[in-house]
Amino acid sequence: METANQMLKTAMEAKDSKVDRKLKMINLQMQKAKLEHQIEKEERKNNKDEEIDGEGSVVLDRNELLRRIAKAKDLTQTDK
Repeated sequence: METANQMLKTAMEAKDSKVDRKLKMINLQMQKAKLEHQIEKEERKNNKDEEIDGEGSVVLDRNELLRRIAKAKDLTQTDK
């Protein structure tokens, strides 16, 4: 009976050890992701003036759109 008890204890300790390693690995991955997120956030904060690649459309207000049309019209007229 004592041998079975010892084997069960060893098996439980091995399982606990395996779970602890998995938890440590997940914790390290979360810390890495958090650090990378902070670095990206600081880089975006420092590079506000640079263009950002992305998908989608650009929304302009009416006045900006009119300015761009007028500028394009002026450029095409001066080229002729």
